Amino acid sequence: MPRGGWRRRCSGTALDEDTEAFAGALGLRLAGPRRYHGAAVEDAWMGDGRADATPEDIRRALALLARSCLALAVLVVVVAAA
Repeated sequence: MPRGGWRRRCSGTALDEDTEAFAGALGLRLAGPRRYHGAAVEDAWMGDGRADATPEDIRRALALLARSCLALAVLVVVVAAA
C-alpha cells in the first residue's frame, strides 16, 4: 500500500468525524499540512485548538479513549440485558 493510503481510503468517513471529535475534546488541531518521508501532504486541519501535541495530550487522549470504551461496554451490557 502506498504511504498515506489509509488516509485516502478513509477520507470523508466516520474516521474523520471521530478524529475531529477527539481533536475538539482535547483542544487540538490534528492532520493539516505535513510531510511524510519528505513528501508534502496538503490536508485540512481537524479541530480548532493548538497544533502542537504534548506528551500530556497523549495521556489525555488515552484516558478519553479508555472512558469512551468503558461507556460503550456499559451501553452494550445495558442493551443486552433489556
